[in-house]
This record gives sequence, structure tokens and C-alpha cells, in this order.
Amino acid sequence: LPRAAPKHVSPRETHTRMRRSLREQVGIQSPLHQLLITAVRRKWFLLAMVILGGALACLAGLARPVLFEATTQLIVDAPVRSASPGGAESAQDMLESSIDDHITMLTSQGHLRGVMAALRKTEAGRIAEQSSAGTRDSRPELARGDPPNLRSSSDGLLDSLWPRSKPGSADAAELKALRKGIRVGQELRSRVITVGFTDDDPARAALVANMFVQVYVEDLAKRQQASDRLELDSIVAGLPRVQSDLAEATDRLERYRLSHGAVDQGTADNAAQETAELGQQISLSKADLSATESRLQQVQDLRKEGASVASLAAAIGSPALADLAARQANDTADKNLSDAINREIEQGTARIAAEASIYRAQIAALESRKNVLDAVVADTAGRLSGLRALEPQVNILTQRYNQLLTQQQDLIRRIANPSAGVSVLSAAWQPTVPKTLSPLFLIPPGMVVFGLLGGIFVVVRNRLDQT
Repeated sequence: LPRAAPKHVSPRETHTRMRRSLREQVGIQSPLHQLLITAVRRKWFLLAMVILGGALACLAGLARPVLFEATTQLIVDAPVRSASPGGAESAQDMLESSIDDHITMLTSQGHLRGVMAALRKTEAGRIAEQSSAGTRDSRPELARGDPPNLRSSSDGLLDSLWPRSKPGSADAAELKALRKGIRVGQELRSRVITVGFTDDDPARAALVANMFVQVYVEDLAKRQQASDRLELDSIVAGLPRVQSDLAEATDRLERYRLSHGAVDQGTADNAAQETAELGQQISLSKADLSATESRLQQVQDLRKEGASVASLAAAIGSPALADLAARQANDTADKNLSDAINREIEQGTARIAAEASIYRAQIAALESRKNVLDAVVADTAGRLSGLRALEPQVNILTQRYNQLLTQQQDLIRRIANPSAGVSVLSAAWQPTVPKTLSPLFLIPPGMVVFGLLGGIFVVVRNRLDQT
């Protein structure tokens, strides 16, 4: 019987089928399961990455310099309180504005340069003291130091031909270091300003922090003293002119008093009151005169009209004439009675005319007195107006002169004891506790970071292998 020939399968086809089956199995698994399988397979690699990360973090922490921060504090002088209703708010606004100005000036480029110059002077003085202390020990070495001198001269020649850096690079680097290490801030909306400096040397950190505030306070004191000197010079220059103006105004006032006499305000008030009373008396007298003249005119009119004796008696207001009129009514033929009536009428008319003349004389006298008082009041008012025009000038110049004298004394006192408006509340001491963290605190973050990097590397490589 014939046998069936066996089918031969190539190795490539077998390998392809196996890979396809593996892919199908892997595809069936979840991503989390795949990640766990990959982590288990590469556990030694991941462990090595974690250990490497911790070691590198520890080395980085050990290589990093230990930094110390020294802090000093300034306190700003309280502003002068105002008596106005909004004085408290304005004082608080002034304080906040002053603190902002101080913080800005403390971090300014000019102040940093001043601190740098002061630090260089301090360093130069320290080096000079050390060199003076070691002069006796260094003399034998200087005798044997010809080659170093030659090398230094050759180094200077090379530096002049090929400068290594720009002339201001050292200053720029030092300014950058100062700006990087300094910290200036306000303490919780108070009048206290904290200045801190960070450095790897605690002694230098304290020195720079103290120098920072010392230079600032001295600079402000010098500026305030210079400003006070300028103001004092201007006051001293203006005092003679104010003094001469005051002397001239005082002389004019005294000459006016001597020429016009002393004027009392009470006398002027009495004269004005008397003038007013005279005016009232004149008005009353004129009213009485008008009434008297009316009676006299009425009597004269009744006599011209031939009125009865009773009417004349009523107009004149004479009881005797009224009695005579009654007697005449009973006895009209009595000649003596008629003569008595005529005589009484003439006397009454003359009495009324005399009364009117008295009122006229009284009015004339009162008006004459009033005219005199009006002249006195006008003269007094003129002299008072002259005095009131001169006295304020003297008072103003006197007040100005006293104010300048007070300012002069105040400026002399301030120049003798200059104040910067700020003072050192607490100086900086050498810090003992470093600001930087211990290298041990860097190990866990380093292990975590390198572990994550190792895991990412393993996952990416696994994906590349699958493709």
C-alpha cells in the first residue's frame, strides 16, 4: 500500500506561530497584570535603580554646602500723630508707605554697592591686622621670595595682555551673591523689618547681615544730617532779613502810636454808644417840637377864626382860661373879665411858643454834641484802622521770627544727634542651626524618582520588544 508522504513545516513558520500565540496570550492579559509581570521580571534592575537614586541623592546632599542664615531686625520710628479726624488712617498710610520705601532702598543697587564697599574695607582692615601681626615671621620668607615676585610680575604682564575677565565682573559677581543671599521683609504689618543673609560661613552671614543694616542706618543718618545742615544754612541766611522786617514794622507801629496817640477800644465803644443815645434824644426832641408847633399853629388859627374862649382853652390846655370862659358865659358885660381872658390867651400862646423855642435849642445842642461825637468816632476809627493794619504785620513777623528761632534750635539739636528714622532692634548672631536640610531627607525623594525612571524605562523597553 502506498504511504502518505509527511508534510515538512519550515522553522520560520513555527517561530511565527509561537510568537503569534504569545501575542494572543499577552493581549488577553490586563495592562495592570502585564505591568506587574514586567516589574517582577525586572525587579533586580528596579531595585538597583532605587538604590542608585538614593546613593546619588545622598551624595548630592553631602556635596551641597551647608547654609546658615543670620537675621537682624530694624524698627521704623512711629509717625507723628495728627489731630485731624482722619489722623489715625493717615498715620497708618504714612507708616506703610515708609516701610515700603525702606524695603525698596534696602534692596537697591546703590545700597548693595555700599555694603560691598564696607565689606571690602573690613576685609582689608582684617588683612592689614594679620599682616602687621605676622610681619616678624614673614621677613625671612620675603628674603627668599624673589621667584614668587617674578612670577607675580609675569602673571600681571600676562593679565594685562590677555585679560581673563572684564574689570567689573568681580563686582557683578559679588553683587549677585549679595542679592541672592539677602532677604528683606516686614514682620506681620508691624514697624519691624527683618534682614537676613544666607552663607555657608555662619560668621560671614552674621557679619554681612549686621553690615547691611549698619550701612543703611549710617547712610540715612548722614543724608538726614546733610539735609538738616542745608535747612539750617537757609534759616541762618533768612533770619537777618526777617529780623530787619520785624524791626521796621515795629518802628512804623510805634511812630503811628506817637503821632496819633494811644487809642483805646473801650473809648471808641463808649463814643459810639453815646452817639446812638444822642440820636434817640434828638428824635424824641424833634417829635415834641413838632407836637408843640402843631398846638401853636392850632391856637393861632382859632384866634384868627374868632373861635370861642372854650375852644381856645381846650387848644391851649389852660384850666384858668377855661374857668374864665365859664364866668364870661354868666356875665358877658364884665370888661375886666374880657381883659383877663385876652391876657390869659396871650400868656398861653407865649408859653407854647417858649416851649417850642426850648425844644429847638435842645435839638440844636444835641445835634452839636452829636456832630462832635461823630468827628471823634471817625477819628478814633481812622486811628484804629491804622493800628489794625500795622499790628497784624508785627504779629505775623514776630511769629515767623520765633518759628525760625525754634527751627534753628531744633536743627542744631538734630545735627548734633542725627536720627535715621530707623534703628537696629536686634543685631545678628552667628547661627548654629543650618538652614539647609540634612542629606538624609534627600534619599527618599531620590529613590522614588529613580524608581519611577527605572519603571518607565522597563515599560518602554517591553513595548519595543513586543513590537
